[in-house]
Amino acid sequence: MGLGTHDAFGWWLKDAWESNGAPEVSERLSGTKKFSYVIVGGGFTGMWAALALARRVSPDSICIVESAICGTGPSGRNGGFADSLVHAMPRVIKESGAAPAARLLSASEDAVSGIGMWAADAGEDIWFRPAGQMIVNCGLGQDGDWVEAVEACNAIGRPDALIPLPKEAVNQRCSSPVFENGAIVPGAATVNPGRLSMALRRELLNLGVRLFEQTRVTALSSDSSGVQVRTADGVVHAARGILAAGVSSAAFKGLKREVTLTSSHIVITEPVPQLIESLGWVDGVAVTDARHLVHYFRPTVDGRILFGWGGGRIASGVNPSSRESIDPEVIAQVRKDLVRFFPGLEGVDIAHSWGGPVDASPRHLPALRAFAPGWHSAFGYTGNGVGPSRLCGEALADLSLGEFGPDHVAAPLLVAKPKRLPPEPFRRWGGELIRRGIDSQERSGEQGVSSGAVARGLAGIPDRLGYRIGR
Repeated sequence: MGLGTHDAFGWWLKDAWESNGAPEVSERLSGTKKFSYVIVGGGFTGMWAALALARRVSPDSICIVESAICGTGPSGRNGGFADSLVHAMPRVIKESGAAPAARLLSASEDAVSGIGMWAADAGEDIWFRPAGQMIVNCGLGQDGDWVEAVEACNAIGRPDALIPLPKEAVNQRCSSPVFENGAIVPGAATVNPGRLSMALRRELLNLGVRLFEQTRVTALSSDSSGVQVRTADGVVHAARGILAAGVSSAAFKGLKREVTLTSSHIVITEPVPQLIESLGWVDGVAVTDARHLVHYFRPTVDGRILFGWGGGRIASGVNPSSRESIDPEVIAQVRKDLVRFFPGLEGVDIAHSWGGPVDASPRHLPALRAFAPGWHSAFGYTGNGVGPSRLCGEALADLSLGEFGPDHVAAPLLVAKPKRLPPEPFRRWGGELIRRGIDSQERSGEQGVSSGAVARGLAGIPDRLGYRIGR
């Protein structure tokens, strides 16, 4: 099996740049600038927020400050799964009630379909494929999570949002020797995230939104006059600020103990269209197993198989050259897992391998936060941000415009009293021990046996502390 390219940026962006050309830096911030709205972070959330604002205010009153080039961070290198928030329904019902949960679920489904409609209207080929997503039981202990979500969807009158499937129906959509029963999310889709991120960037530039790229923010502040963003070479003054920095949110005062960083890693094969056809995987449905440290996989429009694992090391930063992004040991495990699911891929060449940090919140829900006067933020997608980032970006725009009330569809995501994580170094050291315990327990389950007492004890710590790990 050929190893292909291994870097921190991935195959999607390479494809997007080959299709439309690599982007050049728009401009770097220098001197003092004044805008009505400043957005820190040019990933999906920040760009959707800017588009939502640009529909209601003058685009030239909006700017984005981004440390690299907009769309080239985690937004451009993820698995391309555009999910709803169906998995979160048990937690949302418990915290906010049935009616708000139902509104949030419908809004998250609309966010997914809205991505496809936006791309069609813009004339952008982002490989949008609304084929749904299957969650499949692939070992002992993997059925409880999605069964709970099915029950929650039934309780809010949405049995169509997550539909149980017997083993035979699962394998008709995609055949694997490890698949058992599962469920399908009809409202999910897949995209090429590199093409989507570059398309959003082009749209913002065409509208006249100012993009300050390769501009690293050093401080955020606010006073009676508004908010300020400081960099090494300049400052932005604005009436309202949005922090949409993803994994970098943990670097800012007020959020340091609300964001935890893990890592997720992906391989993508050379084209194997005949193998995909032999698996019956012809409609493009996305698939995950039901682990907490989830495996996720999907075919691409050009006949490749992407396979990822959300069980990488606990991360300490966002440097793309760090081990959290380029980790040969984890990639070796991902390749091994790929062949376990699809033995026909033994010996097939890998075209590209990559990875990177993923931000998570203690609630394991995307979090909307008013963390300082004039500032709102969104973070904590836990690798499931392609669809919810559109919902959260538009919610951030509503918050900035003062149009976010208690009945807003995203109200259950607004965190008033955050649950804080342990301080460093305990967060990273303890998180890594727990990660290893969960992985050991789940790999034992894949072999049909119970894990040892130590692994079970470590894996159970988050529940005892009130934190949510993994899916």
